[in-house]
Amino acid sequence: MANATKTSGAPSIPRRLAISAWHWMAATETAITLIAVLAFVLALATGIEAVWGRETVQWYVYNSRWFAAIFVLLAGNILAALLTRFPWNGRQIGFVITHTGLLVALLGMAQSFVGGIDGRLTLEPGTTVDSIALTSRTVLKVARRDRTSAGRLIFSFSCPPEVWLNDNVLNLGIVDGVQIRILARRNPATFTTPSSSTGLRARTSGDSTSSVLVELCAGNETHTLWLERDSASRVSDTPAGPMQLQFASDRLQLGFSLELVEFHRKRNPGGFGDESFVSTIRVIDKRSPRTRVVNVSMNKPLTYRGFLFSQVDFREATDGKHVSILSVTRDPGRYLKYLGIIVVCIGTVLTFLVRTVQPSGTSAPGCPGNSRTDPNSPGATDGEW
Repeated sequence: MANATKTSGAPSIPRRLAISAWHWMAATETAITLIAVLAFVLALATGIEAVWGRETVQWYVYNSRWFAAIFVLLAGNILAALLTRFPWNGRQIGFVITHTGLLVALLGMAQSFVGGIDGRLTLEPGTTVDSIALTSRTVLKVARRDRTSAGRLIFSFSCPPEVWLNDNVLNLGIVDGVQIRILARRNPATFTTPSSSTGLRARTSGDSTSSVLVELCAGNETHTLWLERDSASRVSDTPAGPMQLQFASDRLQLGFSLELVEFHRKRNPGGFGDESFVSTIRVIDKRSPRTRVVNVSMNKPLTYRGFLFSQVDFREATDGKHVSILSVTRDPGRYLKYLGIIVVCIGTVLTFLVRTVQPSGTSAPGCPGNSRTDPNSPGATDGEW
């Protein structure tokens, strides 16, 4: 009978594991470890972007599940630290507000991670554009172009950036009786960087390859053709019918259109470099009763329906006119991150005030004369605020 009572009073193994995991999650050492790991990953990501380009770091770091898991663990650590101190007293108000602000900021980061958009928009004079190119996704699309299935997509391939730069033949398989292979790739313009061993070395700019040689096998015929990235699609006649192929950045529909009205370019005195360049853009939206015309520059972006358009570059067309290039971003968690930072600042100030401003006749926690931290005082507990 005594043995049964002793066994029933001992916590089970799953319960002990759960308690140990909870204490580990709420520990300050866990928070320090996670912050150190995050700092190391961000420093490593900066180096990866400098060497292999933005698309690679987006694919392998910022858009990866393991990177998101670091933030999930950090949020769990903050929440566990809050709950282990519940119920809170008045002197913990700074601690509670600070950690609540951190949770709000992490929630904003999660919202940006899920719904964030990073793309590019190219505007030619007199043309209207209603979609943007997503810089982090490169796809090869093959569609049928016949009477029964005009434009029916039969194949769409997306892969890590370095696969496009690999010199080996890339077999994409057989889809709907059509076999597609990538035989060769042409990289973008290269530039040189200093190297201690060879003096100078050439490397790619880090973006995906600019064009690919595609082999299309349908029926008993084989067709090969070069596809340039983000150029117009090409049509190949095969025994299975006309096939439309395109190698491009994946695109996202905006829900409205932009038109380049005029491009202004101001040169520096002497003609060396550009002092400024501004695009006059017309916004065409069926939801809006009036047409909006705005000037977009590097220091004056356009914000419209959650998208941020910034002037980043331009190029000269064959007719002497200028083609405007805009960066397009959408950050749905921006305001939550701003709110979280403000709340963290408020909580930090309150924590400092509570610890320095003490009521009359008392001293700081842990100092002699504070009856609540005196081990001989009634009701004193270890670690109590």
